[in-house]
Amino acid sequence: MKPVFLLCSAFLSMPALAAQVPATFDERVSIAKAAEDDERFHPYPEQMVRGTSRSLAGAMRRCWGKSPRQEVKSFVMVADIQPDGRPRNVAVKPVHAVSRCFAAAFTSGRYLAPPPYPGKDGFPVTMRVDGGG
Repeated sequence: MKPVFLLCSAFLSMPALAAQVPATFDERVSIAKAAEDDERFHPYPEQMVRGTSRSLAGAMRRCWGKSPRQEVKSFVMVADIQPDGRPRNVAVKPVHAVSRCFAAAFTSGRYLAPPPYPGKDGFPVTMRVDGGG
């Protein structure tokens, strides 16, 4: 009887596992935009960027400087800022030299501690970076 009970327990826990599957890039961007638009969380993304605008601008200059102008393309970045201010799950689209460089620079930063976000371990943020090329 124990094997049947264990098998049933495993199947019952599967929906919980499915809920933990990471969302697609586009779903993550939508979640981050919804957080940005939600009045409860509205100030955080702006405060986070304001507090790090110099380091992010420096990262952009360094990353852009590594590529010929015609290769610099716009991209979207999405990340989850953890309670300690460290970014996790940083992703960019499309992936190219500049977007990878910027993602690495963003990942190495430390940001303002975010408010708790329902149903997530970190606070979802996104930004569109124009390449101008």
